[in-house]
Amino acid sequence: MKTQTLLLILLFTTPLVKANWTPKADFPSSARYSAIYFSIGNNGYIGMGYNSTYRNDLWEYVPSTDSWTQKADYPTFGRNAAACFTINNLGYVACGGNGVNSAQSLYAFSPLLNLWISKAAYPVNPAPQDCFGFAIGDKG
Repeated sequence: MKTQTLLLILLFTTPLVKANWTPKADFPSSARYSAIYFSIGNNGYIGMGYNSTYRNDLWEYVPSTDSWTQKADYPTFGRNAAACFTINNLGYVACGGNGVNSAQSLYAFSPLLNLWISKAAYPVNPAPQDCFGFAIGDKG
């Protein structure tokens, strides 16, 4: 009986919960799939991916101003399905590919300098494509 009562309460109260979605600035570039994305502080970053061409662009979204700004392009060929993660206020992007080449490169993006810093390459060739990344502490 308690389970039935709980289900009835949930059933009748759920429609009363209303999501308050607020429209935000549209992404100013073209749509793409298999993009990279990471966050640093309160800001979000999205870039690369594929939309009839392999992209190497990067965009920053600042929630406090609801604005997008294009940042420095990734320094090697455009790619999709790359791994990305954040450590110590740097956004890292590794691996992925462009349908022909896989990428062993690893770069860290510095939002303070608006530039990509080359890091040690991924040690296995070919590097993985359609991958993901994460960080635990100071390890990616």
